[in-house]
Amino acid sequence: MKKRKVTILLAFCLILLSAVFMYKGEAQAAGSYTIQVNKGTNVVTVFRNGKPDRAFVCSVGSATPVGTFYTPNKLRWHVLDGPSYGQYCTRITGGYLFHSVWYYVNGDYASQSYVQYNKLGTTASHGCVRLTVADAKWIYDNCPLGTKVTIIYGSAANDPLGKPEAIKIPARYGSRGWDPTDPMSGNPYSSLRPSIDVSGVQTAIPYGSAFNANAGIVAKDSLGNDITHRLTSSGTVDTKKTGSYRVTYIITDALGRSASADVVYSSRYAESYYKRGEEIPKERV
Repeated sequence: MKKRKVTILLAFCLILLSAVFMYKGEAQAAGSYTIQVNKGTNVVTVFRNGKPDRAFVCSVGSATPVGTFYTPNKLRWHVLDGPSYGQYCTRITGGYLFHSVWYYVNGDYASQSYVQYNKLGTTASHGCVRLTVADAKWIYDNCPLGTKVTIIYGSAANDPLGKPEAIKIPARYGSRGWDPTDPMSGNPYSSLRPSIDVSGVQTAIPYGSAFNANAGIVAKDSLGNDITHRLTSSGTVDTKKTGSYRVTYIITDALGRSASADVVYSSRYAESYYKRGEEIPKERV
């Protein structure tokens, strides 16, 4: 009987040892992706084969542990503190997870807290790493169990791709609803697009004057937030040469959606010279 117990114990130890080696092997082979969480900036950076591949804005908490961990399991929907509920949960260690901003109702896509969503980019969680649904889903789908996660308390210098923006949800949409980034069918935000309003543009540019490419233009993201500061343009106006000039404006919002608009400007001599019957100054000829 004693010999049998020893044999059973030995077999159990071998199974346990094998499981440990399998887990370590899985961690090492978890692939090409490793993840860094910067508590100092609320930025997640994903590295592929050691090189920065993509970055996510997040919300950590003061209790978020610093160290190196290997993801042990995943949960599609999971109960969180409150209780509240999160999508696309990937466990980092213990009770700390990557997950979406929380929902009031389990499985209800239209019950996410917009107050908490709009805090992305700031320290706001109880210790988990909150992300947009799209970003939590990306980790859930692409980073296998055993993926290495390093959590640091660093500065912007530790974020090689910088800090992305999360689109803000205006108050007119209420206090809860869909995550704008959720790819699930039925998302009411999926059909929205950014816009560029050029109705306030003065297209006649006086000869020799300074040309302000963004004057009179208003750009808004898919949810109606003003993002004029993010406008880019191609083309310009040579105010020292009369003629017509086309300038193309492009905007891309935090959802990755784009809009464009063309404006045709004309550079011409000031009408006041003609009205007064004065000779156009030689330096303007």
